[in-house]
Amino acid sequence: MTRLQEGSIYKLISILSLDVAAGSLAGGVLVTRLLKVEMPTAWYILLPLCVWLIYTLDHLLDSRRLGAKAHTARHLFHHLHFRKIGLFWSVLAAGGFAAALICLPLEGIYFGLVMGLGVILHLGLVSLVGGKTSPLLVKEGGVALIYTFGIWGMPFVLHMEAVETSHLLMMAQFGLLALVNLLEFSLFERETDELDGQSSLVRAIGARKTSVLLGFLLMLNLVLAIGVFIVDFSQPTILYQGILLLMALLLGLILFRKNYFAHSDRYRAWGDAVFLLPALSLLF
Repeated sequence: MTRLQEGSIYKLISILSLDVAAGSLAGGVLVTRLLKVEMPTAWYILLPLCVWLIYTLDHLLDSRRLGAKAHTARHLFHHLHFRKIGLFWSVLAAGGFAAALICLPLEGIYFGLVMGLGVILHLGLVSLVGGKTSPLLVKEGGVALIYTFGIWGMPFVLHMEAVETSHLLMMAQFGLLALVNLLEFSLFERETDELDGQSSLVRAIGARKTSVLLGFLLMLNLVLAIGVFIVDFSQPTILYQGILLLMALLLGLILFRKNYFAHSDRYRAWGDAVFLLPALSLLF
């Protein structure tokens, strides 16, 4: 419990995944600005709420499995406050579901149900996998897909006429950045993941191969950026692309300066902060 006891307000925000929820909202703002569309007001509340619900449910399930033997402040906190967080989660989940039924169009409700099914399948597979490790069992990939489609999916579904090839490429970039972020976290947390029996690609292929993979994914992100510029080299695209490339640059910095970012969990603070950068699109 030392990490939690010596923690700050930020650490509590991180433990409760509030920064991740805020990052999803920033991403949602970028998507709507990119497509030049309006979304229902409720969506701007339901998006971060749903992300928080998913992340918190995952932490609650892990904390129930690990109990007091957990080796991370996040899981220990959820274990100690399981009933309170669980009750709060249930109230928000019920309220969010009711709000979605009332405030979202039918297509949005269908999309939400599909995403919900995807989350259940993902969590079910993670539970079945348990502590097993295999290159074929990539937990980080599932989380990155859910996170990306959760942010980009509904604006695309409700405004298909506004979606262009460049937008699809940028969504792929965003998804790659989410995957890089998650793999970097697993890289830094490989020891605690092993102690807690958490499945991760890093445990399956090792730290060195994961670092090489991360370098490849960042290069692939750059290739996609070039593809975007080939398709659309307009000023708005350059500005939005600037945000995505800045995100990639900072994630690359975390990868290549591991020793610095390993200290005091800087990797997590910076890694989560990277996904707040899409909010810069409000300036355009």
